[in-house]
Amino acid sequence: ELRARFLGQAVTEAAHTLVNRLVFLRILEHHGVLRPALITGGSKSAAYEQEFVHYAGPLASSTLSGDDTRGYRELLEVVFAEYALELPGLFGPVGLTPLFPIPARTLADVIDAVNDPALDAAWGDDTTLGWVYQYWNDPERERLDAKIAGGGKVEPHEIASKTQMFTERYMVEWLLQNSLGLTWLCICKKNRWTPDADAVLPALEERRAAWRAKREAGEVPPDALMPIASGLEDAWKYYVVQPLPADAVAQAPSSLRELRLLDPACGSGHFLVIAFDLLVNLYREEARHRGASWSDAEIAQWILADNLHGIDIDPRAIQIAAAGLWLKAKLTAADARLPRLNLVAPVLRLGNLPEDDPALTHLVTELERQVRVPQELTLRLVQGLAGVDFLGSLLRVDQAVGEALEAAQEYDEAQGWQGDLYSGFRDEPSTLDRAEAKASVLTQLEAFLARHSASEDLGIRLDGEQLTAGVRFVRMVQEGTYDVVVGNPPYQGLSKTTELDYVVKNYPRGKADLYAAFLERGLELVREGGLSALLTMRGWMFLGQFKDLRAGIVHEHDLRLLGDVDRGAFEDVGGDVLAVVMSVIRRSQQGTVDAIALQPTRPDDRSRGSGYTRRKRAAL
Repeated sequence: ELRARFLGQAVTEAAHTLVNRLVFLRILEHHGVLRPALITGGSKSAAYEQEFVHYAGPLASSTLSGDDTRGYRELLEVVFAEYALELPGLFGPVGLTPLFPIPARTLADVIDAVNDPALDAAWGDDTTLGWVYQYWNDPERERLDAKIAGGGKVEPHEIASKTQMFTERYMVEWLLQNSLGLTWLCICKKNRWTPDADAVLPALEERRAAWRAKREAGEVPPDALMPIASGLEDAWKYYVVQPLPADAVAQAPSSLRELRLLDPACGSGHFLVIAFDLLVNLYREEARHRGASWSDAEIAQWILADNLHGIDIDPRAIQIAAAGLWLKAKLTAADARLPRLNLVAPVLRLGNLPEDDPALTHLVTELERQVRVPQELTLRLVQGLAGVDFLGSLLRVDQAVGEALEAAQEYDEAQGWQGDLYSGFRDEPSTLDRAEAKASVLTQLEAFLARHSASEDLGIRLDGEQLTAGVRFVRMVQEGTYDVVVGNPPYQGLSKTTELDYVVKNYPRGKADLYAAFLERGLELVREGGLSALLTMRGWMFLGQFKDLRAGIVHEHDLRLLGDVDRGAFEDVGGDVLAVVMSVIRRSQQGTVDAIALQPTRPDDRSRGSGYTRRKRAAL
């Protein structure tokens, strides 16, 4: 039984890898990057029929070559090997994939499916890779739903599969335009630039009001989208015009070069790939304002190396996100160099380290020598990090280090007052600056994690030296460092999960559901004045179990914007299963302007079907 299960998993991984490869190549062909086309048209493609058959001779004959695909499979393998040089995570020897050759009939059927005319629009969509990944995982999510319905609970290693819910594009754009877009307008005002958006936003507001009036009067169908011009107008079509608080302008970065954006549960990167396009256009605008000449290759490099950050607990999803961002950069500038990517799946597997692990022994020795953290506290710190495999960005590394230092100080002080019969009293404890002590602990912790994680985890060959996954994670979850936190975090009630006591203990306001914990965490990760823009379930706005969270958001921060899309926001999720809200919250207690709340459809609208989702999108 165990052998059969592992065999099934290996075959599934091989099949999944094949589909991802073919989809990726089909996207490249759509954009003209891969020429001549090999996937488009299959055995009738230009690469095969016009070139390979012409030059290959006997290899194109199944009788002579013994290949029932007449050389097509071998040609595919050559292309796979070429792209494996830059994308080894997708095109290299993934798992046991090389042990499972593709049957001719299977390959033909998959190629035919990829060439279905109904999919033509998908190849120009930059989120297609992510959607393929979600739909592939749907059977596993359905199995877990059945498990919960039967009284079972979600195990830590199942959280990624259970909570994957990729976001409709209109909600991604709404959140980005009202967080990243809002930050850009603050940057412009700080530098006394007139943003290009000023040329379209007033007219957009007037047309939107007129269109809504027509919809109310029944002059246009409720799901009809207001006509939007391509380019600048399309980039701001969901922006909600609002005042820019003076402190928000003062706290904004001076340039996009300084801006940091994080998706704390990024999955396969929907928010990041769409943010990439928005940033490209904003960089071009900033260059004009500054009278600078920035090439598209430089812009693509800055966006990936400095601006965009993503964390997820699913390593395969992170590799899909990395491939998607690589594609974005290459489509923007074929000569773009990628020195690093700020993506990580912190699967560190620290839970079962032996006590004599060399890296752990070194960490214990150095922390005791440098900052007097005793062995037991260091071991407790490392054990706390063991939960990162399923906690991801919810793990508070800063807090764990701070608690270790406080405990070490208390221990040191207590030991100082207790004398010894032979050696007398210890020297007075040294007073090490707290910031220096924290920096020292983090440095040693990074060195430890560097020996327990790899730097090739993203599946992409980069032009610079990539930090290991553990080091990347520790640096990426430092609190108060992001201008924008944006995303669609997992929805999962904690009563239906095991081994998540950490969340209950550390996020008491949001302990009822993972999404509520992420609402708290987002506001910790942004800097003072930064924006947390998340799509979550809407229960936090009114349910009693979230009253402390609600009070904290309203009284301790600046609630800027709500888009209460309620039920039907996801086209593939029918009925009353999922009711969600988009929120934009600023980390600031100086709320000087009123918040804005939108509800695109009436609360008493009980209609169903995909038209319900289209009406919401049209109303926004």
